[in-house]
Amino acid sequence: MQLTKLRSGLSQFQNAISDAYAPILIQSPIADERFKWSFKNYDMQLLSLNNIYCEHGFTGFQEKPTNQASNIVLMSVTKGALCISSGSKVTTCNAGSIVLLDNTSPEMEQSDSTALLSLNIPLKFL
Repeated sequence: MQLTKLRSGLSQFQNAISDAYAPILIQSPIADERFKWSFKNYDMQLLSLNNIYCEHGFTGFQEKPTNQASNIVLMSVTKGALCISSGSKVTTCNAGSIVLLDNTSPEMEQSDSTALLSLNIPLKFL
């Protein structure tokens, strides 16, 4: 699966991630206009496949965490690494990792450029 051309803007990346998963706030030491990323969504009616690439480190968290999952996310890290935490549980997802999680209120941290594929599965179908 090919990535789309790189875009600029931290706020646009935040919007793309929020639309695909759940409303999330993203912070980065990289200036908004220098923040490079790519996001491609493939809508398959009941499922959606997301191809994501981000060149820079960031932290992300839900502003209003919820205890009600609406999606299960199957994520494959193809490049780099991503740390996902929920409460006291922290999972480090290195390249080659496959992770299954819900979207209730994870916090994310990425330090280097990372690429991943994720499949969103509505909880009601499991």
